[in-house]
Amino acid sequence: MLAIAFTAWQASRARSALVAVEQHLTSMNAAVSRADTTAAQKELGLGAAAARSAYRNTRGPVWWVGSHLPVLGDDIAAVRTVAVVSRDLTASTLPQLVKAGSTLSGTLLKPSGGKVPLAPIRRIAPSLAEGGEELEAQANQVSDIETGGLLPQIRGPVSGLKEKLVRASTVVTESAAVTRLLPDMLGERAPRTYFLVFQNNAEIKSLGGLGGAFAIVEADDGRIKLTRTSRPAEVGEFGRPVLKPSPGQLAVLGMKPFTQSQNALSDPDFPRGARVLAEMWRRSQGQQIDGVVAVDPVALAYLLRATGPVTVGGRTLTEQNAVDTLLRDVYLQVPTDQAQNAFFAELVRQLFGRLSTGKFDATQLAQALSRGVEERRVLAFSQIPREQKQLAATEIGGVLPTSDERRPEVGVYLNDAGFDKLTYYLNYRTDVTADRCYLGAQRLTVRTVLSSKVPPGPLTPFVVGPGSEGLPLGDMRITVYAYGPVDGRVDALRVDGKARPVNSMTDAGRPVGSVTVDIPRGGKHVIEYTMYSARGQSGRAHLLTTPGAKTDGVGTIGPSAC
Repeated sequence: MLAIAFTAWQASRARSALVAVEQHLTSMNAAVSRADTTAAQKELGLGAAAARSAYRNTRGPVWWVGSHLPVLGDDIAAVRTVAVVSRDLTASTLPQLVKAGSTLSGTLLKPSGGKVPLAPIRRIAPSLAEGGEELEAQANQVSDIETGGLLPQIRGPVSGLKEKLVRASTVVTESAAVTRLLPDMLGERAPRTYFLVFQNNAEIKSLGGLGGAFAIVEADDGRIKLTRTSRPAEVGEFGRPVLKPSPGQLAVLGMKPFTQSQNALSDPDFPRGARVLAEMWRRSQGQQIDGVVAVDPVALAYLLRATGPVTVGGRTLTEQNAVDTLLRDVYLQVPTDQAQNAFFAELVRQLFGRLSTGKFDATQLAQALSRGVEERRVLAFSQIPREQKQLAATEIGGVLPTSDERRPEVGVYLNDAGFDKLTYYLNYRTDVTADRCYLGAQRLTVRTVLSSKVPPGPLTPFVVGPGSEGLPLGDMRITVYAYGPVDGRVDALRVDGKARPVNSMTDAGRPVGSVTVDIPRGGKHVIEYTMYSARGQSGRAHLLTTPGAKTDGVGTIGPSAC
């Protein structure tokens, strides 16, 4: 009895220690993000002490026996596993990552004499890669812990540390990959030419928005310069697809993404859309493109925190007002297409001038880029196969997942089917719940709520557009593409609670349903799809969706039903 009582006391201490570990690691991450190495090391030290306490309090013969008992065995085994991983993580892996992360988010990316220093970036890449491998191994140890059946007092700290560790593993692994690629992509070995596409969320498309403006950037041994700005009219429209689409792409997306540059990113797979844009530019302008980068106005607003305000056409743009200015005010107050294009081109020149000459806060820039990538507002593609292979494995690659044996992949992509700039006023959110599991296959409900916030009263022709057949001016027409899990199926559709036929298609091995709805000014629609995953996809669902002007569109993702 004394042994059992002592073990219960140990369990309480272990739980408290794991809660402390989670809290200190959260604070450490925040300190690294703001390049506060002193605070990061302090929080890491406190986290390490808590981790050692958790480890000490999960040792002993009674713990070993307890881990093999029915009912409580899973709880005891989970706590022991997380305690061991926390100890190893704070003792060896995190110290080198804190050092590397603080260096990377500090002055490393800041140009000196108009040139980004590439040698330090190349030197730091191995440390990030090694730390990423260790972190991935530790994340794998805890990722298989099923927390749904754990006791409530255990589930909290175990789930918290599990989610943070898995997320940290992804971020570090991807940061290591990008850091490793950066010197070559910035022209260390040979000059590079990049095509920049600025997406306009006021006319929403699968990956963010209409390709409203373009630019050409050249990189040579760390020296980066903006050589040209352009727009879709200069690229022109093609009578036939510039690259042959698959039957699935044509069935889902139609012809426009392959013949019109402004619609290329209606394709939810960024590499496919990027290849189309690069080929369109080559054919229309005779210039070979080495890579494509996409950003949207929300990401530009994040960058303004790093660069400070810029003044364009008598308007001062800040992080707080840039999205409203670029996606609303320009169309209400700037009278012509030509003036609007000139306004945006000047903004790009000013921002690029500050970034290329080092007139920015390096820590804020790192945070802006990180947030933009995480929200899928910054995307990158390389024409060089070995580089693209690594980019495709990261969030910045913007790849449509086509293989996953462990979790259901779900995608909900929105496309403006009108000819307007109204989706600045569109609010939306997608939630995913799983309610049934059979042989590792889950039944999912994917619920998307679309709400119009278009204000009453008249709007300019630039905002409401020329109008679409049967659609009152000021109303929106939105096509929703729902991509089901790999090798799964899209089974049922309800709009506002009423059943509708499923317009079922397949793209790259993914089942796809599509529906188009008209949203009246101030109105809303609720779209619900029932999907089934393939067998073995027993993990928590993963959702990708379109980032918009006001939201990233991601709601609540419920736990696995398995």
